[in-house]
Amino acid sequence: MAAAAAHIFRLVAEESGDPGEVDVLADACLLVGDALASDGRFGEARVLGEAVVAGTRRLLGPAHRRTLLGTTFLAGWTGDAGDPATAHELLCEVAAAYGPIPDPDGLVAFANRAYWAAKSGDVVAARDAYAELVPLRTLMARPVDPELLVDRTELARWTGAAGDAVSARDAFADVMPLWTRVLGPDDPELLNLRAEFARWTGMAEDAATARDAFAELVRLRTRLAVPDDLDLLFYHGELAHWTGTAGDAAAAHAMFIRLSPIS
Repeated sequence: MAAAAAHIFRLVAEESGDPGEVDVLADACLLVGDALASDGRFGEARVLGEAVVAGTRRLLGPAHRRTLLGTTFLAGWTGDAGDPATAHELLCEVAAAYGPIPDPDGLVAFANRAYWAAKSGDVVAARDAYAELVPLRTLMARPVDPELLVDRTELARWTGAAGDAVSARDAFADVMPLWTRVLGPDDPELLNLRAEFARWTGMAEDAATARDAFAELVRLRTRLAVPDDLDLLFYHGELAHWTGTAGDAAAAHAMFIRLSPIS
């Protein structure tokens, strides 16, 4: 289906040459690609997207809105088809074309570029992409906008992954009150964010504060009484780790013994 649609697009677009008709046809083909992707047929969507982008780039120009939108779609299908690095490369091209102050469509491209940089495992590219995205999102969002909060959290996360634990800790400290307001103090997702904050605190060479934070998280998570709770097990392990790092090796050893399945 995708190959046939791509072939028809090439034939009709080349025969017409009319920019308006090419734009309409490209839009229709992108809708077909979106339907394929919604059905999990990412490889087929990618084939169709590649044909559309090649055609609009040639017939409408690389900076035309349809070319940029098509490339954004193509990048998503490419990443979902298992090639996040190429998805990121495509979105770098789109972001450069939109310039420093993108429109809402451009903001989507900037957000997707950060996402696929992270998925590709390039921690520096992910950090830099989120660092560029957050100010743009801030211009267009409410202060407690969930998407902005997610982007700020991702920036903190990838800043730490890129080697700056102190800045990651400080960035988490800034967003945690907002997350508490959005999620509520006892939400399991908030507890996991607090755990990440605690971990970066420890990585920033404040083991005692990390230890105390995980002790509180163990208490809160235990109260939820979830059977076979892997998060609670993780919190116990982190508590033991940071207890030892803070200087109490005997207590840490006893904690790890209690966690052992043969204890």
